[in-house]
Amino acid sequence: MPLTITWPEAVQLCKQYREYLSTLKIAPEKKYKAFLMTNKDIEELLNQRKDGKPLDGIRFYIGRELIDGEAIIRLIPVAVEKVEVDGKSKYNDWRVPKSEIPKRGKNEGKDGDDDGPIPIIGRPRPCPYECGDDDILNFP
Repeated sequence: MPLTITWPEAVQLCKQYREYLSTLKIAPEKKYKAFLMTNKDIEELLNQRKDGKPLDGIRFYIGRELIDGEAIIRLIPVAVEKVEVDGKSKYNDWRVPKSEIPKRGKNEGKDGDDDGPIPIIGRPRPCPYECGDDDILNFP
């Protein structure tokens, strides 16, 4: 699979998803067609290590939320750390546990236990709440 996408492909994929959204029987404000992460949001994810060294990227997991019985995608961004394995670069989710869900709340992003900080999960802001001007990716 190519690592890049062309503009025609991007426009077509967004159009197809908007067409899917139009078939759903849920309130228009719950038909998320995009998600925004600001510079501040991104910096919070990348700069959560105690040693001050920024993490190396962000991976977006795709989740499914049921709203009134209809499936909507949700993005779950987590920071990643670059490691070298057998001379090749690999990006691992930073401090995401293998099996147990970390406790959230007042300790999120702070020292949570002897193992260090509980990782922050990004909070992308959905469009239609955080939309920009109409363009070829977001408007019919």
